[in-house]
Amino acid sequence: MKELVRFHSDNKLLLKAYSQKTLGVMGRTVANQQKKPFANIVRDYQRELADALRRPPRIGSNIDVLLHGMGYFSRRLSKREKALFLKYLERYKAGKIPLGVATGVLRSWIARFEEPYLMTQSFFEPYPKELQEDAATLGKDKDYWKF
Repeated sequence: MKELVRFHSDNKLLLKAYSQKTLGVMGRTVANQQKKPFANIVRDYQRELADALRRPPRIGSNIDVLLHGMGYFSRRLSKREKALFLKYLERYKAGKIPLGVATGVLRSWIARFEEPYLMTQSFFEPYPKELQEDAATLGKDKDYWKF
């Protein structure tokens, strides 16, 4: 049960981006106020996780999560830092920059302010390091300037 609680906690913001409604259901499952057997909890949680991940997060949901993350630092940020971040959110919403730009800014604040809860959130690093390294080498030898 302890591992399930840790998994849920570490993935809370990622799950929130996918489905805030299902995240609430999953939280109640993990809380297990009905004292169900562990096997039933796992079965229910797996079903709810599949339901949450059935469609990709919407831009608005990602922005909500990013704003939630910014809330951890808002009193410690300068007006310029806040304005720049909000500008990135607007540009992301308009499709002019990728999500990674805004999450990169938040990751830098997480490191700067050493925010323990956000340090464990998979939303900010959703891919395994091995997958990131493989992606970095794809097309490395290709000359994209030639047609």
